[in-house]
Amino acid sequence: MNYNVRYGKTEIRFDLDRRNRKTLAIHVYPDKHVEVIAPEDASIDKIMEKVRKRSSWIYKQQLKFDRIQPAQPKPKYNNGETFRYLGKQYRLKVFNGPPEVKLKNGRFHLSTPEDFTIEKKEKLLLDWYKEKGRQIFYERMQKCVNSFSVIEVINIPELKVKTMPKRWGSCTKEGRIYLNPELVAAPKPCIDYVIFHELCHIIEHNHSLRFFKLLTKVYPDWKRWRDYLNENIEVRLI
Repeated sequence: MNYNVRYGKTEIRFDLDRRNRKTLAIHVYPDKHVEVIAPEDASIDKIMEKVRKRSSWIYKQQLKFDRIQPAQPKPKYNNGETFRYLGKQYRLKVFNGPPEVKLKNGRFHLSTPEDFTIEKKEKLLLDWYKEKGRQIFYERMQKCVNSFSVIEVINIPELKVKTMPKRWGSCTKEGRIYLNPELVAAPKPCIDYVIFHELCHIIEHNHSLRFFKLLTKVYPDWKRWRDYLNENIEVRLI
């Protein structure tokens, strides 16, 4: 559900998501969308009170994203448009032919029938990201789990690739990890940051001080790569 609080003359809107958890978490995304995740039994008055107390921080985060990442136009999949893959930008070259995407000679080659709509081109490229994402995410997951075992031995969790408009990753209470296929646009250290973040949620199910201490222990440079991800990579296909 959608709610709002006042911060001076500014109205801060947020979506409220109730879950089986003990603490309240506030997320501000690069598009300035605010999400509040609260315990199922928390009263709306308590939730609103906590959001008001954090309104200064929320507002500053929104201003920060306003400065570093202006809104980008939705791609039209024409020659010359750029798309990221593993942190590098590649120009798009469009051909007429059977539906296919290749990364070749430093360019994305997009082959489509002449009557292909923008929506079909979008799906074709997103499917390519999903396929590449599965390969790279499993490779990075193995590496991260090996590092993680330094402090606690865990099995490799179930990993799924899932399109998510507002998130790079998520972890269910059962320990299943979902990663956004467009995360493959980011450099590998950013991918590792998201995986480590979700792995830490298997042990610490909230964003408590213990969670961040654990994340810092397993990935000391996480703030650098989180900031790089937020400042340079965007979810643009969906």
